[in-house]
Amino acid sequence: MLIDAGPLVSLCDRRQPTHAACQTVLESARVPLTTTWPCFTEAMYLVGKLGGIAMQEHLWALLQRGILILHVHTDIETMAMAALMTRYQNVPMDLADASLMVAADTLNDRTVFTLDSDFRIYRLADGGTLTLLPQS
Repeated sequence: MLIDAGPLVSLCDRRQPTHAACQTVLESARVPLTTTWPCFTEAMYLVGKLGGIAMQEHLWALLQRGILILHVHTDIETMAMAALMTRYQNVPMDLADASLMVAADTLNDRTVFTLDSDFRIYRLADGGTLTLLPQS
C-alpha cells in the first residue's frame, strides 16, 4: 500500500482529527507501507511546523522501524510525474501526488492511504482508479 503525506502527518500528531482513523488503517495494513521522497519531504516539513524535532523524529522512526519504505523514482518516472502535473494542472496536481501516481503504476499497487480527495480524480496509465483508505 502507498501512503501520502497527510496520513503520515496525522500518524505523528495525535491532535489531528484524522489521527484515530489513520491509526486504525495502519494497524490493519500490511507493512511496510511505501511512500515517495516528495511525500516524505512534505510530511517532514508539516510535522516540523506542528511539533518540531520531536514529531520529525517520530516520522523518521517509521522508516527506522521498517513501517515505511521510500520508493526512489527513476528518470523515466520523474518525466512521467512532470507529464501528470501538466495533465492535471486544473486540479492542480502537486509533486507529491504525481509521485504517488507514478509509483502506483510502477509498483502495480492500486491502494493509497490518503486524506486527499484529489486521488478520486486521478487515473492510472491504464485508465484505472485507485482504492483510497481510509474510506469515507
